Amino acid sequence: MPRSNETKKKRQNAIVEIIKSENMVSQKDIIQALKERGFDKVTQSIISKDFKELNIIKSDQGVYVFGKQHITKVNQTLLPFVLKHHVTDYGKIPAHPIFIKTSENAEAMIGKLLSNKYPEDIIGFVTNSNFLVIYPSSVDSRKKLLKEIDKLKKTKKRKTTATE
Repeated sequence: MPRSNETKKKRQNAIVEIIKSENMVSQKDIIQALKERGFDKVTQSIISKDFKELNIIKSDQGVYVFGKQHITKVNQTLLPFVLKHHVTDYGKIPAHPIFIKTSENAEAMIGKLLSNKYPEDIIGFVTNSNFLVIYPSSVDSRKKLLKEIDKLKKTKKRKTTATE
């Protein structure tokens, strides 16, 4: 292995040890810690490249951590908390959702109008990119909604008069 790769490997091993043993908040601090360990020719650019290769990120607390390990730890801690404090209800959906493709930017309006017209038949709806997903409250509600949507879709447009 060429000398520069050996130096890089030793430097990166030192960075790993520094991150594991100390709460570092700046690259400047890490450069200083590396200099104390005999790595005199380390720049911020070199550290940035090493961080990328080692998947080192700055945590929400402002200290450098190993990215994947930190994210896993945050998820293990955060998910139970969020579920406990923010999920109000859950369970199986009693009927298959209804998928509706809409014209541009009409999905939210259609979802709201349908849920206002049929509040007992719709648990909720989700919209995204001209697409509406309606969650019926039961199999019978799904059938009713499909029939009503089909009926409303086929309704002919009413001609307006000059006085309206």
